[in-house]
Amino acid sequence: MISISVRDRKLLWSNSGNRCAICNTELIDKYNNIIGEEAHIISSKPNGPRGDTPIAQSEIDSYKNLILLCPTHHAEIDKNVDYWTVEKLKETKKIHEEKVKIVLDNTNIRHNMFEKEDLEKLKYFLDSFNNLFTYIIDSWSEIAHRMPSDVLNELDFITEASCYNGFRAYNIEINKYQDIIFNNCRYLNEETIGTYIYDGANDGIVFDFDRNRNAYIGDVKNNIEPYLRNIIEAYFKLKEILEYN
Repeated sequence: MISISVRDRKLLWSNSGNRCAICNTELIDKYNNIIGEEAHIISSKPNGPRGDTPIAQSEIDSYKNLILLCPTHHAEIDKNVDYWTVEKLKETKKIHEEKVKIVLDNTNIRHNMFEKEDLEKLKYFLDSFNNLFTYIIDSWSEIAHRMPSDVLNELDFITEASCYNGFRAYNIEINKYQDIIFNNCRYLNEETIGTYIYDGANDGIVFDFDRNRNAYIGDVKNNIEPYLRNIIEAYFKLKEILEYN
């Protein structure tokens, strides 16, 4: 049973950037579930993975003998001990933590790049189209079938250049991701325009059923999927900028 001190656990997770040292996968999912595993480099048991390597009992659960991994790579290093030697794991951990430090150092430098006005505009931009972004993230697989009217209104509004320009920040990096969202929302709007009718309750849209329903919706999904992915990726980049500044 692993008995890691609070200090060593904090060191392990912070120095690893909450990511797997092998594949760099984030180890806290979108529901805030912790999926990372604190793996021993040298097993506490003599017959365990790399357990034949000498180590003081006091160091078994120490930071220096631990590596943060995703479940897949934890299983891999323990099954393939000839490849994942003590030396290779220590070097992998060292390289990963050095990369994390470089990223964090660069992030700290970038903090000074964002003016207060830029961040205020960014927050206003994200808040104003919250329904649209939330719907795309949570329900994008169903977007070709139905879109609530309030979300449709936000999509229409964000694609009007004169309105969109009022949300643009001055910062180049923020602009880049805002433009990705704007352009892909426009493509999304153009792809679906004229292909929907309001339903009786006027609380959403359903697509025209003149063609075979399943085939039609399938075509729309295939066409709009790249736009939705681009919007989602840019959205989370902007959320990250706002969160860390």
